[in-house]
Amino acid sequence: MKKIILFILGIMIVVTLYQLTTDHTIDFETIDYTLLRDGTFQGEYSTLLVHAIVEISIEEYTIKEIRIIKHDCGKGQPAETIIETMIENNNHHVDTVSGATMSSNVIMKAVENALKHSIERR
Repeated sequence: MKKIILFILGIMIVVTLYQLTTDHTIDFETIDYTLLRDGTFQGEYSTLLVHAIVEISIEEYTIKEIRIIKHDCGKGQPAETIIETMIENNNHHVDTVSGATMSSNVIMKAVENALKHSIERR
């Protein structure tokens, strides 16, 4: 029993150290919105602790709607309000929600991936 507890404790320490020492920067790509195709597209993105699946609606090169299908924000704060800013700016890369940087970045990257699906299906 002690070996199992020590093993689990060891795993927890490794994961914690990984989280503290890993660069959590997410690189965003520039999307040419004039290449977007009308329709509804899904995108997804995950980090070790944060995961998001989104569905976006594109009409006339404009993001008309973003729906969050699934969002696990780990121990951080949720950042769902970021979708309003993305729609207002018609851009997937906007300022993050204060206190929810990783969650914001994961949602933005999921939207970026959905936008790329729109272009791929052109």
